[in-house]
Amino acid sequence: MNISKHLCLLVSFLFSISLNAQDILEYKGESNGTQDVLFVPSIRRPIRHHSVYFELAGSGGFGSFNYEWTFKQKEKFRWMLRAGLSGTYIDKNNGVAFIFPVMVHTVYGRKHGLDIGIGQALTITTRGGVFLRTPLSIGYRLEPNQKRIFYRFSYTPIVSYLVDFQWEHWGGITIGYKLR
Repeated sequence: MNISKHLCLLVSFLFSISLNAQDILEYKGESNGTQDVLFVPSIRRPIRHHSVYFELAGSGGFGSFNYEWTFKQKEKFRWMLRAGLSGTYIDKNNGVAFIFPVMVHTVYGRKHGLDIGIGQALTITTRGGVFLRTPLSIGYRLEPNQKRIFYRFSYTPIVSYLVDFQWEHWGGITIGYKLR
């Protein structure tokens, strides 16, 4: 290769580094008398996590399968949207009920977190009945570092308000898997 090609490659390489240097290099100080420069992004990109989990009891009745999507993350706060599916036999007049809980959650913390949520649960029975209730949630979420499994233990009261006001005390235990 001639010198002009080498010079052109060098200039383009240096130009690309200078444009991205703020995103690539972050000085981390001295360590044992030597200087360490780590290649770490200094600008945090939004992380979109996807999870699936089973919740025993909780917002879906006796148990539900759920999909969760983290749509906003800032420092120690995360905002998630979840949708689930559950089914249970009620009685011979109502038949089987299919429950579709949809909730918005926020979690404060990283490994250990306070989990708070609110949503709507649509219930449709095989005999034509339709119910709409509001599940609430406040609990503890444990997400061990470097693992995809997570756990949640929560108090999940279910509020009925269309015909008459009812507050059902309920709780839930969740075991989930992060898809990333």
